[in-house]
Amino acid sequence: MKKILLALLFIVGAVPSAIALDQKIVTRYSLDDSSVPNGVKGGRTVTDWRLQEIGPVVDLEFHDKSKDGVVWLGSKQGAARYNPYEKHPWDRWQYFAGKRWLADDAIEKIWIDKKSVHETVWIRTATGVNRIEWKPISYAEKAAHYEALIEKYHLRHNFVSKILLDTPGDLSTSRTNDNDNDGLWSAMYLVAQAYRYAATKNLDARMKARRTLDALIRLEEINPIPGFYSRSFKHISEPSPDADMWGKNADETEWVWINTETTLEDLCHIPNDWYEKEPGHWVQGANKGKKNIRHHGEWHLTPDKQWLWKGDTSSDETVGHYYAYGLYFDLVANDEEKKIIQDKVRLLTDTLIRDDYYLKDLNGIPTRWGNWNVSYFESYEGLYERALRSMELLSLLKVTYHITGDEKYQQEYLKFVDMGLAHYTNEYRRWESAFSEVNFSDDELYYLSVQPLMMYEDDPTLRKIYLDGMRFAWGEIASDKNALWTYINASCGIIEMNPRMLDDARRTLDRTPWEMIEWTVKNSYRIDFGQMPKKDRHGNGEFDRVIPVDERAIHKHNANPYQADAGRGGNAQETPTHWLLPYWMGRYHGYIE
Repeated sequence: MKKILLALLFIVGAVPSAIALDQKIVTRYSLDDSSVPNGVKGGRTVTDWRLQEIGPVVDLEFHDKSKDGVVWLGSKQGAARYNPYEKHPWDRWQYFAGKRWLADDAIEKIWIDKKSVHETVWIRTATGVNRIEWKPISYAEKAAHYEALIEKYHLRHNFVSKILLDTPGDLSTSRTNDNDNDGLWSAMYLVAQAYRYAATKNLDARMKARRTLDALIRLEEINPIPGFYSRSFKHISEPSPDADMWGKNADETEWVWINTETTLEDLCHIPNDWYEKEPGHWVQGANKGKKNIRHHGEWHLTPDKQWLWKGDTSSDETVGHYYAYGLYFDLVANDEEKKIIQDKVRLLTDTLIRDDYYLKDLNGIPTRWGNWNVSYFESYEGLYERALRSMELLSLLKVTYHITGDEKYQQEYLKFVDMGLAHYTNEYRRWESAFSEVNFSDDELYYLSVQPLMMYEDDPTLRKIYLDGMRFAWGEIASDKNALWTYINASCGIIEMNPRMLDDARRTLDRTPWEMIEWTVKNSYRIDFGQMPKKDRHGNGEFDRVIPVDERAIHKHNANPYQADAGRGGNAQETPTHWLLPYWMGRYHGYIE
């Protein structure tokens, strides 16, 4: 049977650079493929592994040993690579299990190809054979590979987000789909391209940043509410975003509402919604007479009936828009584009100010998470939220002042500083509220707000206030070994970069998988990690230290890197923006050569 290659080396448009890493690349074969070497066929002599050092799983058996002394071990729970000469735990033991690496986890034979010019191992299981190569490549080649994936699979109306796979692991069955946070994920891709352009002056980077900027702008212009940015939108040529609510007319030229049991108005008023207790004061959760209606978001029709746009926009989108506008303005924009961004940011911020810092939807009600009104900070939920919301609010006002130069936004910013919001930011990750949890999505919103705030704030007194909380937060988050958070903290003067942090960031970038397919990864049975006594906020088990990037599920910066078991069974492919953004930021700031 013809071998199946799901990991190809794309070097299209790569800039020549020195070898930076040994990238693990997987090639998958059927058991009867003639390309499978004899060394991995047939039986073997079983030898128990008796080293005192604990490996990833129990009942490991010896299979092969390289000329350099690297030992390969197998079990019914995957394979392990042991290098006794390495000190770093990510390099001393490496664990291979799940569909990312193996056809199945029941190891039958492991054979090292000692004639290969770079490290190559063949692993046979009950259902297939996989070859894993450590291929020497440059960071530029890895970036070009990820860029090629995005261009081929991940663009929808110039948004950049994950794709779905109808057949697990098979990219030929891929399809794009809308996402609640199309704006945020695309904004982060825009910033990656902005840094790429600033570091290289590559016109391809500029083109990609600009087309994404246009997509973000259209999120605001496709709906009838000036200053309100939609979550996403879909064209009549695409599948319905909610087949129970929205369909198409007979000749499939217009969107039509098809649900006969409810209305769009009912769908947009749920028990957990906001109501106006008194003028300008909104309270959550008072629509007791309303019932929850199962749906896939609040979609609204454009006048030509060709498009649906999604409302109930969250603070995530707000953070993304201001982050992207600020960095594009600084790193990419010409005079004409600066005027476009100035007008758009002014409109967004003026609308927010006019509406007392509520993000109001089509029905005039604040969206579920679009709330920065200071009265919210005194509520049960708001006491927990106010550290992050204060950071977001101060940041977006500072971005607006930086972009427009209009003093009124600086005065609005200072008004909130005087009200104590600068000090509220110091509560982040200190958990003084009873409504506390570790939320990695909030960490993402925090740092995407921290960066522009610290880029544009030059008052030493305010910087000192902010730095107190930011340095505490870094102490809580540094163990994540997140390259983006590391580079943001260092570039904004929150911490001083040192060799250990550079090494942690480099390892994270090095070990990020070549494939972005969201295979299911299970680690909960491992014996080389300690289990945390409590579950995470989603009820998932987590370890006491971060899992190496290529031994955990693929995810963006908003997910838990300590989570033992995760993934989607190979039914989706994540966009590699989570690698491209820290890489190009690192290049721009000189953290990566």
